[in-house]
Amino acid sequence: MWWEPRSDAEAVLQRAVQAMRERYRQQLSFGGPSSTAGRLAVAGPGPGGTSIRGVGAGSRGPATAVPPDRLLGRGGVALAEEWQPLVVVDAGALGTAAPAGRVPWTEVADSPAGQDLQALEPTPDTLVEAVGPIATAVTPGDPATSAAAGVATVGLPVTITVPTPTGGGQGFLTVAHGSPPPGGIVATVSAAGLPVTGTVVFHDDSARANPGGGDDIALVALPAGALTGWVQNAGAQAPPTGPPYQTLPVDLYASQSGHVLAQVNGALLQFGDQDWQWQDCWELGGTTPGMRPGDSGSLAVGPTAPHPLFGHFVGGAVNLRGAGFTHHWVQDLGQVLARQPGLGSMIRF
Repeated sequence: MWWEPRSDAEAVLQRAVQAMRERYRQQLSFGGPSSTAGRLAVAGPGPGGTSIRGVGAGSRGPATAVPPDRLLGRGGVALAEEWQPLVVVDAGALGTAAPAGRVPWTEVADSPAGQDLQALEPTPDTLVEAVGPIATAVTPGDPATSAAAGVATVGLPVTITVPTPTGGGQGFLTVAHGSPPPGGIVATVSAAGLPVTGTVVFHDDSARANPGGGDDIALVALPAGALTGWVQNAGAQAPPTGPPYQTLPVDLYASQSGHVLAQVNGALLQFGDQDWQWQDCWELGGTTPGMRPGDSGSLAVGPTAPHPLFGHFVGGAVNLRGAGFTHHWVQDLGQVLARQPGLGSMIRF
């Protein structure tokens, strides 16, 4: 929704903000099922690395708590002539000399942040307001690394219902083979490009060298406010009732391969190799692009909300002609939680 101009001055303001907004949208790049690409007033990397909170219209007067509908020129609010295009940026982007309140564009144009913001082609009367710092927040598909286990992927965001070392009450699921034992530290990178560390509070690698198969799942606790990308979901995908089996679409959010489109066949089978045997996996076919090492833990969901949760990517048949996999396996979340009632009692999603 965009505001309807009531005067020539408002029409000029509308065109200026619209142009800046379009340039901002073109330079945003977010992944994951809660992708915010193209939205305003979201924390994220802006042109040249400057963290932009939003683009809209604001008063030249002292900065006050402005509701988002007014910041964006919405809600039928008449914008008086003293309103100007406004860019809201992270205070850290302006350094220690961040100006107080809202200042004319010319006061920051020569700063490093001002040079970055020039990609928006602001008009001379554009206002800049420094806020923040932007909260660090990780989302499904971000990399999760540890010194002991290498690279995995942030999977399903969850609320943790028991006390944790971080005290945040939030965390995410990933694979055990890509995370250290309980108490170990996992490092992630937020959507704002800032580091976030979490602590492993649950770890089951019973799929390791177990002829009968097992699970491969870990729970990482994060500090308060360090998690985003909450997934509107309908719970775990029900196991197949065939034959005949239905071919189902699935989306995965992987740290190495990005947004992956695939389809699954219905049967839940045991897959693996000499090192790992995973029980109850969906086999993916038609995967574009293919998954790669480091994608383990990637959240696999149905493509439409409320998303059915298939589980997370655990491994695949190695592609002998490349670095990725020819077949891809997602361990079923519902079956894992049925075998792991302790983990099920710790989390809500």
